[in-house]
Amino acid sequence: MYGLVNKAIYEMVHERFDAETWQKIAEGAGIPDEPFISLEAYPDEITYKLVGSASKVLGAPANDILEAFGEYWVLFTGKSAYGPMLTSFGGDVFALLRNLNNLHTRVSNSMPHLAPPQFQCENVDDDTVLVHYFSERGVLSPMVIVLLRGCGKLFDTELKVQQIASREKGQDHAIFHVAIIK
Repeated sequence: MYGLVNKAIYEMVHERFDAETWQKIAEGAGIPDEPFISLEAYPDEITYKLVGSASKVLGAPANDILEAFGEYWVLFTGKSAYGPMLTSFGGDVFALLRNLNNLHTRVSNSMPHLAPPQFQCENVDDDTVLVHYFSERGVLSPMVIVLLRGCGKLFDTELKVQQIASREKGQDHAIFHVAIIK
């Protein structure tokens, strides 16, 4: 993963807790307490270790940590230079979801080592899609739920997101049922 992800974890911990909590998490993960470089590629294991250590230090399940980070990530990227780019890929939330692969392709231009997930959207009706999520990083599904909800927030659209299939239950990819709440 790119340093941008780990940098966002660092920022989230500092914002919601403090520098001492970050130091405990970094120490527990065996990671030097030094700044992450946004466009530098880091081994995925660093992020996984940070989540595991945060789970221990904060006394919360790893899935809760991933969900909190997913929520923070949407705000973090929305405030950055990526915010306008996110909304430029669709006039509504479902258009954005259908264009997530194109978005990742564009981001890959500045991040050549990016290994983004792949998405396929399947229309159910005007207010519902199934989002098929293919990733080497299947353990991040709890974060994807919140990221999908966050995509809705970009368009002032409240979404109900439920995971209906997962790699942990034997499928080759995760599937999310995404519906507009009216």
